[in-house]
Amino acid sequence: MRALAVATVALAALSGGAGSVTAADLPFQRPVSAGVFSWTSWYVGGFAGAAWTSNSLTSSPCGFPVTLDCGRAAPLAAATETLSYTMTPSAIGGVAAGYNYQIPGSAIVFGFETEFGALRLKGSSAFATVPNLTAGATIGNWYNATTLRVGWAWDRLLFYGKGGLAVSTIETSLADGNGLLGTATAKRDVMGWAWGAGLEFVFAPNWSVKAEYLWLGVNHGVGVCAQAVPGAPAPGLFCSSTTSQAVQTAKIGINYLFGVGPTYARY
Repeated sequence: MRALAVATVALAALSGGAGSVTAADLPFQRPVSAGVFSWTSWYVGGFAGAAWTSNSLTSSPCGFPVTLDCGRAAPLAAATETLSYTMTPSAIGGVAAGYNYQIPGSAIVFGFETEFGALRLKGSSAFATVPNLTAGATIGNWYNATTLRVGWAWDRLLFYGKGGLAVSTIETSLADGNGLLGTATAKRDVMGWAWGAGLEFVFAPNWSVKAEYLWLGVNHGVGVCAQAVPGAPAPGLFCSSTTSQAVQTAKIGINYLFGVGPTYARY
């Protein structure tokens, strides 16, 4: 009985000592924080949507500041007249590329983006004072918007605003159904402001989807003069000036983000 008690005490002592040595010998490991998603990345993508604008305005010859013969005989004579006509909406599509930078430890995201797209808004109307003389306008067939972006991120969801420059082309034309004037067209590349806002969400590793509104300030004017054909009763020029309005766009897009994802910080 005495030998059993001694053995029991010895076994307990050995067990306690082994436990103390094991705990003391374990290396200390600092905990690692959970991954924090960061928007910092280059990206490329594509988009599709729609574009629309307000009515275009075309003024008659006497309203255009060039040398004119506004008192010519009918049917080429015209008093000052301004046409207002609807521009048909357009589908748009294109590509975009840019860069995002998220301040470490902050929800603020800065970036820049450039996009190239196709659009074509078109309209026309006839002068009341010059029968069968039609004026027309076209915006497009292309545009570019280069903008700076600033946004606020909730993990993989980003709300952003953007602003910068827009470039596109405006074309105007005159066509005379009476055959007294030759058909004339004029085209001008125009630049204006661009601004908009949108939402973007990273739904899979390296892939995001966005919805965006963008305003394109291509509200500029361009003039055109149609030459009277040989033998017309009133030789000379018939000129007009056309002013387009700003274009509004709405689109959805998908981006591929290079290297975006969680960052790990030790503490």
